[in-house]
Amino acid sequence: MTPPTEAAVKYDESDDSLTGMTQYNLSEHDGKKCCNSLSDCDSQCKDHVKDDGLSPKTKSLKSKFLQSKVPARVLFIQDVWYPLQGVMNLSASLKLAGHTPDVAVGDDQHILDEISKFKPHIVAMSSMTAYRSFMLRMTKEIKNRKWPCLTVVGGFDSSFFPEIIDQVPEIDVLCRGEGNDAMVELATKLVAGEDYSEIKNLWVRKGDTIVKNPLAPFIDMNEKPFDDHAVYRNKYQYFRDIEFVQVMAGRGCPYRCAYCFNHKYQEMYLSVSKRYPSLRDPEIVVNEVEYLKNKYGYKTIFFNDSTLGYNKEWLIEFCRQYKERGVNIPFTINMCANEVSEDVAKALGDTKFCYLVRIGLEHGNEKFRKNVLRKNVTNQQLIDATNRLGENGVPVSYQFMMGLPGETFEMAEETLQFASTISRKDSIRAVNIFKPFPKLDLADYGVAIGQYDPNDIGAEDAMGAIGTRDSTLNDCFRRDSEGKKIVKLARWAHVYMNFPFTRPLIRKVFVNLPDNWMYKKVWYYTDIFYTSRHHINASPKYILKFITKHLFKPVR
Repeated sequence: MTPPTEAAVKYDESDDSLTGMTQYNLSEHDGKKCCNSLSDCDSQCKDHVKDDGLSPKTKSLKSKFLQSKVPARVLFIQDVWYPLQGVMNLSASLKLAGHTPDVAVGDDQHILDEISKFKPHIVAMSSMTAYRSFMLRMTKEIKNRKWPCLTVVGGFDSSFFPEIIDQVPEIDVLCRGEGNDAMVELATKLVAGEDYSEIKNLWVRKGDTIVKNPLAPFIDMNEKPFDDHAVYRNKYQYFRDIEFVQVMAGRGCPYRCAYCFNHKYQEMYLSVSKRYPSLRDPEIVVNEVEYLKNKYGYKTIFFNDSTLGYNKEWLIEFCRQYKERGVNIPFTINMCANEVSEDVAKALGDTKFCYLVRIGLEHGNEKFRKNVLRKNVTNQQLIDATNRLGENGVPVSYQFMMGLPGETFEMAEETLQFASTISRKDSIRAVNIFKPFPKLDLADYGVAIGQYDPNDIGAEDAMGAIGTRDSTLNDCFRRDSEGKKIVKLARWAHVYMNFPFTRPLIRKVFVNLPDNWMYKKVWYYTDIFYTSRHHINASPKYILKFITKHLFKPVR
């Protein structure tokens, strides 16, 4: 194995400079104005103070990372305009080790131009199943140009489907599980000219073979650096315009729902670690929220953990610190209905800043919810959770799915009707079409009963239809007539729930007509109005301004 070294890396014979792009933060201007925007600023600009995006708390973790004598340039690429938390966390770890991470977001040509300009040692992709086609396309483009860089893929898709490296020769390294330590070690050894084929969590292409290394123990969440938001914000105005920010308080979920991946991830780590699922100390999480508020001026905190209610003592202590320290920034969390006790609801309400609790209703038919979805929550628990939170001034957002395998049209209507019945005036209802991602238990169930084509799901084929964004967002993948009617009902779900007089028309006419672009637009805009803007706590004015300014940028 001959990894590219600092002296060997060349992208363009006319320019063998290895200087990476310097990034600056306009918010830390020293008083002189030299340029109008970050895009006008170049590496010779002396009027801006470089922002590494690392908090003092994160910098204190520096000694825990292997320090590199030579900085590796690592470019994370993506075509969706969304700040990926995995990328931000890896960027923080790489910076702590002395490396130089950057991001490139946009269409293929923009990304290829950025690769040519930045001259990275590593091009990395956090590959999600729905965006697999992007990863396949870009790795091929990079190798066709014979650029001397490693292609590295990670994320949940790679963790659950690592065999993709056998199918795609353009992938040099695949990361399974957590990537913080593995990416730092890979970058450090690569620029040092050392063998990197035996790093835990990595599957490495070595000649004609794939070295499949075991998993390392799960990381101590309290030693995880704060996400590096500067890596996105310093590069693109788009990310500086976003007023809300996602935070992860921990990793994992204790439940084993058939439609979710969390228990699969837990099973991966069972033999090497007992730390999954785990939560950071409440004090550390509140520290990060304070840092994000003071550093970047974010207006809303969106906790993205699958649930924060499984550890009751943790959540109550978090709420106490949030209130006593006067953080004073609205936040929203996920919980299961069975976790909403009276004291938890009171603790959330006492903060005065929990503006929404997102609860998985999943389906209106209790028997189907329990036996097929493995969601062991009763209708009464959903009603009780709604009332307890409401009495403490905390609204609820119900998350539910349509187009599920085994679901009938009447059952789908039952979901919409139940969600409408238990809602309070301030309740939100989030409609999702179920995505049968490979290796989900519920996807396997759909194949077993003949409602899914395994070729669509892509369980064995990297190019299955589930690996393209358009099909994932717009299709339920059921090929039976009942499934097609249900997905059309989902398009009109918000109209159905908010305007009951339309239900006969939707039931008798709209679901019997062919699916079309208008139905998809109805779903898109009603979802923004009735759900998305409430989830991120944004005003209609902000949503309109943001969409208008950044039109045509795919955000998911």
